[in-house]
Amino acid sequence: MIIRRRQISEYRRRGTLAYFAAHDVHRAHVIGRCEPTTGIAPFSRLTAQIMTQEPYARCAAGVLDR
Repeated sequence: MIIRRRQISEYRRRGTLAYFAAHDVHRAHVIGRCEPTTGIAPFSRLTAQIMTQEPYARCAAGVLDR
């Protein structure tokens, strides 16, 4: 006779993450970041991250001020 015991683990759910990504066409690679939620604020952080890097930093003021 086989006796089965239930396994107990220390698993905690912490939710899912949102991955925001952008393709850098000048360097042919992907820039990305993980955020705890979706929405305009995380997207704005990704945009700010991209626009501080060259070659985008040079033209960021002209594009975002419009």
